[in-house]
Amino acid sequence: MEQFSTEEQQAEALRKWLKENGPSILFGIGLGLAVMFGVNRWQAHKLSSAEEVSVQYAALQLSAQKGDTAAVLAQAERLQDDHPDSAYAVFAAFSAANIALEADQPDSTAAERELRWVSDHAQVESLQHIGRLRLARLLLSNGDADAAKALLNNQQAAAFKALYNEVQGDIALAGGDTGSARSHYSLALAENTNAPLLQMKLDNLGNPDSAVTAPAPNATVPETSPETPASTAAPQS
Repeated sequence: MEQFSTEEQQAEALRKWLKENGPSILFGIGLGLAVMFGVNRWQAHKLSSAEEVSVQYAALQLSAQKGDTAAVLAQAERLQDDHPDSAYAVFAAFSAANIALEADQPDSTAAERELRWVSDHAQVESLQHIGRLRLARLLLSNGDADAAKALLNNQQAAAFKALYNEVQGDIALAGGDTGSARSHYSLALAENTNAPLLQMKLDNLGNPDSAVTAPAPNATVPETSPETPASTAAPQS
């Protein structure tokens, strides 16, 4: 009888505990199932999105192979709108910029737009720097040295220091500032010693000390010839 009473008390305690805690237990189970379902659904969506963006990028590459500039630009814009955080959108912008410049009628405005998008939106910092450097070169080639210079101001990164200095040297040289160009090229070479083209740019500027030289050889006073009296000879009285 005592055992029955004890079991009855245990059952009663269990019923009381379930009554008090049952709703929270059910809520916890439901929440766990919802989270698990949500994670699975998010992973499925992520996989589907990755497949979609890869298909879009493949279509863009096919258009590029055909030389269809308009299609490439349109597909790049779609990728940027639909998947702005994807690396595919960045690579699409690079491809669009290249084909816009290589077209029978080059479109530097479209190329500038694509490279500026990379510079502003790329999630990977190294891709941002590459886009910014290419954009600066494009602006410089279009004669807008001031815009190129402003774009690179205070934007140097350790891994891209040589490239930044080289482009800044090109900008300075375009503006006639050979001293600044020489300084930037020298800094770039200090970071990248194996750069023959960069070394050639620096060599073409000449020696900065060559401006301070001895008098030219023809500046010496010629000897007086027998036929011509010296200009300093006193006149005969």
